[in-house]
Amino acid sequence: MHGGKKLGGILVELTSQSQDYYSFNIGVGINYDLGSDLNSMDQNLFPPIDLLKINHDLTVCRSEMSGILARTVIEALKKFNQRSMQSALKLWPDFDALFEKEVKIFEEDKIIEGKNIGIDHTGALLLDNNGVINKVYNGHLVI
Repeated sequence: MHGGKKLGGILVELTSQSQDYYSFNIGVGINYDLGSDLNSMDQNLFPPIDLLKINHDLTVCRSEMSGILARTVIEALKKFNQRSMQSALKLWPDFDALFEKEVKIFEEDKIIEGKNIGIDHTGALLLDNNGVINKVYNGHLVI
């Protein structure tokens, strides 16, 4: 987020081959140059902004930016541990644009609705639906 506008996003996908083996994919995106499409998206809940709109004189090209971003994510993951998770849990609400907002999660054949109240120590999204807390590990989030 930058000035209340969406500058990028993160996608985390967890898959399990067995009870003992998990793998995950992390996707990170930054809006570099949305061009004329930027104006057509102003009606979104979080209208987008791009790096070139923020800084017209940006000297880093898209490829360099991708490399910097990938290197930063890899280094952060190398340093991540259980203590890091505890710190992340405390800071999560400050970085979650949908914290305390009503959301819907489409999970296979069901819909889970509720107020986003954060994540727990396992990384599950916590949704409060009239006092009932649902843990969501997988699904497609819709605002």
